[in-house]
Amino acid sequence: MLKHMFPKYPPASLTSLQLRLYTTFWYANILALLTLVPYLVLDLFVAPLLWPFHAMASVLVLYSQLLLQYGHLRLSQLMSLSTCLGIVVVGYIAFGKDSGIEYFYFPLLVSAVTSSVWPLARRVMVGLITVCAIATLLTSLAPPPWVAMDSGTLGFIKLYNLLMTVIMLAFIMTRIRTLVELLGKDADIDPLTHTLNRRAFYLAVNRLQQRRQAFALLLLDLDHFKTINDTHGHEVGDQVLVHVTRLLKQHNQRNRDVLSRYGGEEFLLLLHDASPEQALQTSQAIRNTLAVNPFKHDNTLLTMTVSIGISLSSESRDIDKVIALADERLYKAKSTGRDRAVLYHA
Repeated sequence: MLKHMFPKYPPASLTSLQLRLYTTFWYANILALLTLVPYLVLDLFVAPLLWPFHAMASVLVLYSQLLLQYGHLRLSQLMSLSTCLGIVVVGYIAFGKDSGIEYFYFPLLVSAVTSSVWPLARRVMVGLITVCAIATLLTSLAPPPWVAMDSGTLGFIKLYNLLMTVIMLAFIMTRIRTLVELLGKDADIDPLTHTLNRRAFYLAVNRLQQRRQAFALLLLDLDHFKTINDTHGHEVGDQVLVHVTRLLKQHNQRNRDVLSRYGGEEFLLLLHDASPEQALQTSQAIRNTLAVNPFKHDNTLLTMTVSIGISLSSESRDIDKVIALADERLYKAKSTGRDRAVLYHA
């Protein structure tokens, strides 16, 4: 049922990470609405004067949800956070410090920090929440509550506030963890082949160099790949790259090895602690694998070959120099007939 209520008009420019944030706030608004329902019922019995306030807060959260439905993420977030902050402040003043209303400061703080409201508004929101939290600690200056309640009702409210705070914190932290994972994935993974991108590859190499660990580097380039794009189209070319990636991963079974798409039809395969002989053996195995596993397009088999340039970490401490050496040897492989691997110039 909730899926049918998802935002109808999310901004088209959102990345997958931003869209996840968008739906996260959508769920948070639903949770805030559900939290207000028991207060509306309780007000009728113990605090009728507060019923209009909580009803207005519910209307504001509903309006925030409507703004979200039509793509106004930041305005929706600002309205929801301001409304929740108002509920906390008024609830504290009305029911007093013993009602447990201060529990809501923690999820509010996390929500404000992780929202996408513009930086100035976010800082103001966090500042207001911090001030309210400090004010809660200054119990000696706290005014008497507006509403006097018996210990049973007060205990129920305190338990409810604690329970909803735990639920909100668990929800927010779970979504934050997912967002962080998506952020890391977006930053490190090539979207087509799902191998490491160039940035992540350099980070992996830097870690090896810091530990002074040796490696062999294979720079692979598919032969005549432009012909595939020109003849069958770029969509088929992308499918070929995905197919080749699957084949290359068969030779990247060790957790220490690193496969990366370097750009276009070029790939980098880093073999951790591999000797020159092992690098040549792996290169030959890759060539054989591509030769016996052509890509099937309609009724056509597209047989692919690959040229490989090999360099070693012992040749330079500069990774750019190591890649440049592999590139020189790749050019040598291309210029001497393709479908071969070159480690040293003849």
